[in-house]
Amino acid sequence: MWVKNLFKILKEDVVIPRTLFEGSSTISGQVKVVESLGVRRLLVDGLTQSISIDRLDKTGGYWDSIVQLAVSRLKLGDKILVLGLGGGTLPKLFTRNLGPIKIDTVEIDPLIVDLAKKYFNLVEDNIKIYISDAANFLNATSEKYNFICVDTYIGNKIPESCQTNNFFDNLFHRLEENGTIILNRIFHQDATKELNDFIKLLKNWYSRVYYIKHPGYFRSDNVIVWCQS
Repeated sequence: MWVKNLFKILKEDVVIPRTLFEGSSTISGQVKVVESLGVRRLLVDGLTQSISIDRLDKTGGYWDSIVQLAVSRLKLGDKILVLGLGGGTLPKLFTRNLGPIKIDTVEIDPLIVDLAKKYFNLVEDNIKIYISDAANFLNATSEKYNFICVDTYIGNKIPESCQTNNFFDNLFHRLEENGTIILNRIFHQDATKELNDFIKLLKNWYSRVYYIKHPGYFRSDNVIVWCQS
């Protein structure tokens, strides 16, 4: 009997994750929140955009590498900007590792903001959310930040407004002296030229550009690029 019950649990919670929310928006398309073995994921067009944080303040994904970089460079009193909120994985990790540091986040889709609050418990007082296109936010703000994260994927696509020279120029001018900018990009494992071209583009603004790769799905990698002037 216990074998049968175990199989039922595994089937319901692992093979078939529980769907907590399913819907759509004109901005993000198909959106789901699913849970398996206590881990929640925000899916946009079938791709994971955010994941919940475990008891050790880890995700097991590329978000952990970004936070390690932040912890080595930031102190309380510094300011962080996150372009692309998702379920709030990054701002929550920053807060858990750095304390109540000032974090501004920008998310274009109000539905995603609602899901982050409801299903990923994004309630921290130090995290301020702006509902805006990331490029428009950079055009409008005069604030400067010590650490800026750019992860504006909607499904597997980045908005065109976040790929222009004007966007990267505004990004550079929102960075404090000796600050760091982190960009998450997805590249096919054979797309060496495309990655090198992107690094070359960023060197128009930054003297130091580095990257690390995290294996993703379908022979693609999450490439974490960090830049300093």
